Amino acid sequence: MKKIILFFVIVFSSCKSKDCASMNYKLIDEYESKLAIVKKAQKEEVKVVEYRDALTYLSITSGVMTLAEYSDMIGYRNAADYNHDMKLWREWLDKNRCVAVSAKE
Repeated sequence: MKKIILFFVIVFSSCKSKDCASMNYKLIDEYESKLAIVKKAQKEEVKVVEYRDALTYLSITSGVMTLAEYSDMIGYRNAADYNHDMKLWREWLDKNRCVAVSAKE
């Protein structure tokens, strides 16, 4: 499992520029859908399993561990924690939108 996570971290962190030949739309769509679930949970009820899945995906993909709660309660204890996570996750996505180009291409 650690090797898979490391592989994704390397692949996703290999592109440092917003100006790239090809965007990784699959990553962008999945990542933004998970961000939307977290955002939705701030205003209304969501299924705990969807919320936990979104937090896990965002944390593993970006390497940014969440400050959210999802055991006894779901959500953030305060707006500062929510804003902190969302800022870091959005920054990560902005830096990792590009598709990594292999050496053979």
